[in-house]
Amino acid sequence: MPTEVAVALIAFAFLVAGALVYVVAKLWREPPSQNLSAQSQRLARFSGFPKFFDNLLAKSLTSREKLGWLLFFVIALLAVIFTGKPK
Repeated sequence: MPTEVAVALIAFAFLVAGALVYVVAKLWREPPSQNLSAQSQRLARFSGFPKFFDNLLAKSLTSREKLGWLLFFVIALLAVIFTGKPK
């Protein structure tokens, strides 16, 4: 494996680990939210997530957050469609 690829993989691993540490630390410090969706909480429990992740998984999304997620999925879908194997 070339050195550049190894360095890029290590940097990506540190980025992902840092993001996970940030999310867990934020969830740990943040008090439980009052506007949690009961349906989302049941779905999170059914999926196997503990109550600790309720602030992340069961909070009601703002319209801006919904638009952001929609834009993310549209861009990801377009990337899948237009990125293919070269012929």
